[in-house]
Amino acid sequence: MYCNYCGTANLDEGSFCRKCGKRKHSATSQSSNSGGADVSLLTSESVFAAQNAEGLPPSIAINPSPRPVEFIPSTHMTSVESALPKAKTSRRFTKGAVAAATVCALLLLGFWILRGHATQVRTLAPDGGNVNSVAFNSEGKLLATAALFHTIKLWDVASGTYLRTLSGDPATNWVAFSPDGHLMAASGGAWGSGVQEVVLWDVASGNVVRILAHARSVGPGTFSPDGRLVASTIGTIGESEAALKMWDVASGNEVRTVPGYAGLVVFSPDGKLLAIANNDSIKLLDVSTGNTIRTLPARMPLGGDPSFTFGPDSHVLADASVLDERGESTIRLWDVASGNQLRTFAVAARGVAFSPDGHVLASGDEDSTIKLWDLASGRLLRTLAGHKGPVNCLIFSPDGRLLASGSSDGTAKLWAISSED
Repeated sequence: MYCNYCGTANLDEGSFCRKCGKRKHSATSQSSNSGGADVSLLTSESVFAAQNAEGLPPSIAINPSPRPVEFIPSTHMTSVESALPKAKTSRRFTKGAVAAATVCALLLLGFWILRGHATQVRTLAPDGGNVNSVAFNSEGKLLATAALFHTIKLWDVASGTYLRTLSGDPATNWVAFSPDGHLMAASGGAWGSGVQEVVLWDVASGNVVRILAHARSVGPGTFSPDGRLVASTIGTIGESEAALKMWDVASGNEVRTVPGYAGLVVFSPDGKLLAIANNDSIKLLDVSTGNTIRTLPARMPLGGDPSFTFGPDSHVLADASVLDERGESTIRLWDVASGNQLRTFAVAARGVAFSPDGHVLASGDEDSTIKLWDLASGRLLRTLAGHKGPVNCLIFSPDGRLLASGSSDGTAKLWAISSED
C-alpha cells in the first residue's frame, strides 16, 4: 500500500498514511487500465472531460465551476440608463404623444363649439323694435317679419335680401301667409290707438286686398289650413267684451263670432279645431260649430303673452310660458284627444314650434337662446345661442331645414337645422 497523496509506502494494513495522515489507496485504484473505476475518485476536471467526450458541444457542457453567477447592481445604473438614446427617444415620444392628444382634444372641442354655433345662417334687422312674429311662405322662399314699430318686411330666404315693407301705419304685430302663399294676414297695431286692424295683403304687389276689422285691440290673425278662413280675436270699438271672429277670405264676410275670447288663435293642421287662449286655460273649439270641445288648464304668467301650437298631425299641442304649481314657467305637451298632459319641459319659453316631421320641438327662451327638444324622450338635443334678448317667436320652414326666430333684440335669425336634430 502507498499513500496516494504523499507517495509514502506503508507496509501495514492501516487505512491512513502514517506520514501525512490522509487515507491511502491501493495501487490498482490509480490504474487507468482498471475496468471498473471508482466514481468517487473522479475529479471535476475528469467529469467535464467525460461529458465533452460524449459529444456534447462545449457551449452547453456543464460548467465545471459550482460557483453561482451573481448580479451586482451598479451605483451608476440610473445615470447610465438616463443617458441612453433609448431613454431620450421615449421621453421625446411621450411629450409628442401628449402634444398630439392635446391638439386632438382642442380640435374636437372646436368642432363641438362650431357645431353648436355654426348653424346660424344669417341675421336680419327689421329695424322696428321687438320682432314678435315670423312666417315662411308655402315654398319656404320668403320670410315675413313683424316688428313692434310700424314694420312688416319681406325677405328673400336664400340671400337674406330685404324685398319690401308691407305696412307702415298702423303698426302690426303678427303676420301669417295663406297656405298658397299669395296672401298675407297682418294684425295688431299701436296699443291704445284705437286703430288696430286685421288686414289682408297681396304678397306679389304689396297692395291691401281688404281690411277685415277695425278694433280697439286685435290678436294674431291666422289662416285655416285650406285657406278659406281667417280667425282672430278682437275687442270691438265701443264694446267691453272681446270675441273670436272668423271671416271668409274670398268675400271678407264675417262667418262666426264667439264672444268671451281674447289672445292667440291657432288652427289645427287638419282644420277641425281652433285653439284659443282664455284666461287660465286654452279652449279647443270645433271650427264648424264654434262649440268648446275641451279645456286645457294653462296658467299664464302675469303680463305674459300665450304661445301654443299644434303638432303637424293635430294630435298634440305644445303650450309655452305656463306656470306650474311652484310658479315656475314650463312648456307642456298635451294630448288633444284626451286632454291629458303628456310631457313637461322645464324651461321658460316665449315661443314654441314643431318641426314638420313632428319629431322636434323648438323653444324660444327668456335666456336669449333657442332649444331643440326630442319629443319622444324629452331630451334636450341642442342649444342655439346668438340672440341678445329673449326669443319671442319661432317657425320652421316647410321642408324643416331652416328655423326662423324673432327676438326682443330687434333681429330675426335664420338657423340651418341638420338631419341629426
